[in-house]
Amino acid sequence: MIQDIDTLFYTIEKVHPDMYAVYSQQQLEKDIERIKSELVPSGDIFYFYKQIAPLVVKLGDGHTGISFPYNSLGIVPNILFFPFPVKITYPDRVIRVQKDYTQTQNTIPIGAQITSINNRQAYDIVQKMMDCSSGEKDFLKIERLEYVFTPLIYTLYRDSVFAIEYLYNQKKYSVQVKGISYEERYEKPQKSSSVSNEPYIFSTLPDKNIGIIEFNQFADLDRFKVFLDSTFQVLRQENIGNLIIDVRKNSGGNSALGDELLQYISPVPFSQYGKTIVKYSDILKQFYKVHSDWEISNPNGVEIDDAEELIELRENNLRYKGNRDYIKLILYIARMCVSLRSKFFCKYEIHRLAKYFRSFSSNDRL
Repeated sequence: MIQDIDTLFYTIEKVHPDMYAVYSQQQLEKDIERIKSELVPSGDIFYFYKQIAPLVVKLGDGHTGISFPYNSLGIVPNILFFPFPVKITYPDRVIRVQKDYTQTQNTIPIGAQITSINNRQAYDIVQKMMDCSSGEKDFLKIERLEYVFTPLIYTLYRDSVFAIEYLYNQKKYSVQVKGISYEERYEKPQKSSSVSNEPYIFSTLPDKNIGIIEFNQFADLDRFKVFLDSTFQVLRQENIGNLIIDVRKNSGGNSALGDELLQYISPVPFSQYGKTIVKYSDILKQFYKVHSDWEISNPNGVEIDDAEELIELRENNLRYKGNRDYIKLILYIARMCVSLRSKFFCKYEIHRLAKYFRSFSSNDRL
């Protein structure tokens, strides 16, 4: 485990352009040595995650974190999981039940506020979990916790039975439930889920003259180009005058997809960045050589690019014009809009392409 820690932070230092911008090198090295001295050799992968994730979180970078080892959840025998997916609100850190995977499926009402689990106050549980959640701001850390709440409950506390206190309709209740298996918590719900995993979806509300693009992931550029062509063909053929672009559930990816979309909706040339800072190293070059077709020839070191030329609009007969008499395009974003989503949003703001509605939940419905 010590060698793994050394390799991890050596790699981060080689690829991160400003690793110690938030947390000093001296303090981080002190923390690393403390964790090394306290390691229990018999600890499993979840124990190891619990030790190192908070170290990386200290860097204060939402793009630098330790992914939870989900693949190991179904391998380790006899784990019993917390049976309630939850929603955590910001800034009050309130935990609310979203679904019930217990055998009866009505043990705790949907929307009930969990106040404690095994005599641990809900607020304190969220605070402890935030130590494992990377992000520049607390609201980002909290929203990310919703996806790892169940495995983190196991990782942090190793409970298999849960004494839960909750509030519902202003009344206090308590219940004790046994944890559920990996199959019950993850496999069965996934099989029965009606939620689409498609990276982008187009639909229309013909009676309201509205088209909707759900842009869930910046993935597969070639496929996205086909999607855009067919989508804007429909918008043109059906004379749909209003367009909603929903990026609330977007998880990021390849920024070239955002530029492709802007070729269909922007009336003016646009830029992706005003400034870029990249740190080139042999590790980074090898990574891209193995995982992509990108051969990096830049010399090792930090490279700053202050001026990116505007991306010119190409000829496009399907460029969207919408209704000329009023705002034609609405962009739905979420509080957890960082990285590519925030860049995409900023392009709209800078070039005044759209009216936007800010949602406080990526799970809100249109």
